[in-house]
This record gives sequence, structure tokens and C-alpha cells, in this order.
Amino acid sequence: MKIYSKSFYGTHHSWAYTMRSIMSEIKKNNFVSIDSINGYKDCPNDLLESKGIYIPKPDLEICYTIPRNFSTRFKKKSKVKAAIYNYESNPMPEEWVNYINYIDYALPSSEYSKQIFIDSGWKENKLKVLPLGYHPNLITNKTNKRIDGFKTFNFLSISIPHYRKNLDLLIDAYYNAF
Repeated sequence: MKIYSKSFYGTHHSWAYTMRSIMSEIKKNNFVSIDSINGYKDCPNDLLESKGIYIPKPDLEICYTIPRNFSTRFKKKSKVKAAIYNYESNPMPEEWVNYINYIDYALPSSEYSKQIFIDSGWKENKLKVLPLGYHPNLITNKTNKRIDGFKTFNFLSISIPHYRKNLDLLIDAYYNAF
């Protein structure tokens, strides 16, 4: 497949990290072109090879952006347009409801965000959950260090306190373990 993405790719912005990870995986079996809207700092070399390649009619166009950008972010000739986005509270802004008509799929990262979109008037058949998470091969320090005499418990949560991330369950799991 020919896949195009105009999105965040530079710096440590979480959306850039997400798009770099997704497109690096997609690139393994597809022809990919990326254009960054915030530069290419921290973009891996394998993706930089795909920078700015012209694809007139992509089979898939994917980006991480807010609904108000749906009408202008995508190429008109893209066969399938997909936007990654999450919303934390219900309902979403009323003026965003019709923006779903500019894309084929919205890709919330949880059932929680998907339900907010449905409750706000988006059609369920245009919503596909794309869970986001860590890639275990990217964790470089895998050693467990113990301090004698102390019991330790390690867990990793790379997130900000959005309700959809279920941090309350993470904290409950920690307390239930002890």
C-alpha cells in the first residue's frame, strides 16, 4: 500500500512520538511518505528516508490531529482518510460533530474516547479503536536493581492524567499487589 502522513514528527511531542512509532511499523511492509508540521528533530533515519515523497493518490492517509483540522489536513485524492484523536470529556464541542464527514475513520485510542464520540453524534461505523502503548523493544534499561533489605515493585506508566488512561486502575493494581 501507498501511505501518506502529514502530521507531527518532530521533537518530544506525544503526538509526534505516536506518529513516528506508527509510521515506522507501517513502513516495514508498505511504501510510506511523511511530511512534518513541526520539523524533524528526533525523527529516526528510517522515516527521514520517506520525507516528502510525492504520492498523488495514497491508499491511506493517516495523521494525529484535532477534528477542526479534518477539512484541510487531508489530500482530496486519498482513498482512505484516518485521523487519530481522543477527547476526554463528554460531550465534545458541538461545532466538531460534523467534521467526521471529512474523513473515513477516526481512531480514538480507547473505548472510553470512542464512546464520547458516539455520545456526541459521531457514527460508530466511522470509529475504530487504535490502542496506543509502549513498544517493549524501545525500553533500553531492562535491569531490575534491588537494594538489599527493601522490597521493590517496578511499573512503568508513560502518560498524562487523562481519565481514559485508567490511572485509577494502575494505582489499584499497585495497592492490591501488596
